[in-house]
Amino acid sequence: MPNKNADDSLRRDSCQEFSLVELFVAIAVIAILVGLLLAAVTLAKHQARRDRYQSEERRLLLAWKLYSGDNNERVAANGHGTMNPSIAVRNMSQVG
Repeated sequence: MPNKNADDSLRRDSCQEFSLVELFVAIAVIAILVGLLLAAVTLAKHQARRDRYQSEERRLLLAWKLYSGDNNERVAANGHGTMNPSIAVRNMSQVG
């Protein structure tokens, strides 16, 4: 025959509410996880921004290279005065 006192004590223990300390620990764990998630999202955002800028720079250099190929190796004006062709040629050599 099962021990009736043991069954009663198990039922009472399983129905107890969370203590204030347990609640604070749960909140602290959630806050730590949110902090880790925000750090990962921020890092991904910075990497995406860097990749976008590199892609735009590559497209601009490719456009300058194609323009110079169609115009007797003359470099397109960039709107900021005269451009030193050696700089554009050096940069364009890196474009695939």
